[in-house]
Amino acid sequence: MSRLDKADCYARDDEQKRRWSLAASALIKSRLVLARMSYRDLQHALADMGYVQHANTIATKLSRGGYSAAFFLMCLRATGTTSIDLPRE
Repeated sequence: MSRLDKADCYARDDEQKRRWSLAASALIKSRLVLARMSYRDLQHALADMGYVQHANTIATKLSRGGYSAAFFLMCLRATGTTSIDLPRE
């Protein structure tokens, strides 16, 4: 594989990761709406689970899509989500 081919492959991988990150953030945001929760409500629910962050920090994480799987699962639990349907590509 040439250097150019590898660069193209990495670019596609980055694009795929970005798409999935945006989908994860959209899912959490939609669950917040369904649960009628604000970022401050989410902050308090996460604090009850032992994760202490300011509401603005949580909002920033969700807007940029960069966070751990643990944070994703805690947000889903905090909104009362018990199951999800994964998006099809």
